[in-house]
Amino acid sequence: MNLEKLKNIESQLSDLSIEEGNWLLEIITKNLRQKQIQEMALDLEIQTEIKTINEEFLITEMDGLINNEY
Repeated sequence: MNLEKLKNIESQLSDLSIEEGNWLLEIITKNLRQKQIQEMALDLEIQTEIKTINEEFLITEMDGLINNEY
């Protein structure tokens, strides 16, 4: 972590208008969410859980298809 760089950014924040601050906050939030999603996509535990959920829904979908044929 580059603490000096972060302190520099922090000191510049006071120069921003509320509108600029909100815009910056949105950009940071979107960036962090994207990184979290990418990390989750690589997580083996989450991949296993998604696979299990998909398998459970597949059974449910097939039940619906079979029942609708009658």
